[in-house]
Amino acid sequence: MASAGVDAVYNNLKLLYAQHKFDQCLILVPPFERRVVRVQIEGLYFRVCSNVYIDKNCSDWQFYKNKEFQKKFKTVKNKIINDVENRYSKKFLMKIINFCKDNNIELHCSGWTDDVYDYLKECRNLTLLPKFPNLSLYKERADDGEHPHKKHYQYFVDQINL
Repeated sequence: MASAGVDAVYNNLKLLYAQHKFDQCLILVPPFERRVVRVQIEGLYFRVCSNVYIDKNCSDWQFYKNKEFQKKFKTVKNKIINDVENRYSKKFLMKIINFCKDNNIELHCSGWTDDVYDYLKECRNLTLLPKFPNLSLYKERADDGEHPHKKHYQYFVDQINL
C-alpha cells in the first residue's frame, strides 16, 4: 500500500488473514515515521497516510481543506516529530510479530531504511531477509521519478531464498 506505515500494514495483515488464511508472510517494513491519520468528518471516517502532502490539493471541495481534518493532521505530524525513538511504529511491528506467532504464520521481514533494518535485526520470531537495495543500484526510477524501479524489486526478490 503506497505511503503506508507499520500501523496500516498491521491492519491490512489482519484483514487479509481473516479473508484468506495463510502460513507465510513477507513484509517490506516501511519507514517508522509513517502513520495513518484517522479522522471523522460529518459522519464519514477518513484514513490518510501521514506523508501525503495535503497542501497540494487546492480544490475547495477536497476533504483535506476541512479544518477538523487539518487540525488532526497537524496533531499526528507533531506526534511523529516528538516520537524520536519511533515507539508508535515499533509497537505496531510487535503487534505484527505477535499476530503472526499466535496464528502460526512464518514471518519474513526486510526494510529499505537503515534504522528499520537495524531494528529488525534485534527482533525475534521473524526471519530477516536481505535489505532492500539502495536506489543507487539502478539509475531507473518508477514513473514518478523518485521511487524504486521494477529492477530494484526484481533484484530484491532474487536475493530471497525461502
